[in-house]
Amino acid sequence: WHGAGSGVASGAMRFVLFGLSLCLLPVPSASATYGRVLPRSTDIGGRTYVWQVFVPVAVLSGAETNPPVILFLHGAGQLGSDGVRQTEIGLPAVLRERPGFPALVVMPQAPRGAWWGMPEIERIALAALDVAIDEFGGDPERIYLTGLSLGGYGTWALAYRHPERFAALVPVCGG
Repeated sequence: WHGAGSGVASGAMRFVLFGLSLCLLPVPSASATYGRVLPRSTDIGGRTYVWQVFVPVAVLSGAETNPPVILFLHGAGQLGSDGVRQTEIGLPAVLRERPGFPALVVMPQAPRGAWWGMPEIERIALAALDVAIDEFGGDPERIYLTGLSLGGYGTWALAYRHPERFAALVPVCGG
């Protein structure tokens, strides 16, 4: 694997340590300051696709200008076009419980009848990723790809075709 950043072992190890560090974050209090999940849309081939991006509070406040970026691919149960269902399970659901999550999280949504390995759907995911990086100053050297179930399969598919884009992969329940 030859992704962005340094070698496979060190990139993967950084991501594993990053994930483990999330377990050490405190449970939010009633006065905790949160990042925000913001709706976005992208036009591809004359069609509008809606998606969401989680923006850390440090980015919103201007304290962080180069955050790591996670591209999250949802499972088959979240297929659709509402732009919301992909935020209700997995990593996006955890964002509601972790006030100081330190990364941009890009959450595209694949339409019904599609999967992440289809060229058009791949373009949706990568376009959303590029827009979020440009808009919020995400670090192009620290882009991590993850997905659940159908999204786990999509993680393998996108990384296979675009190995230069990702510093590490975390496919969950996907092959």
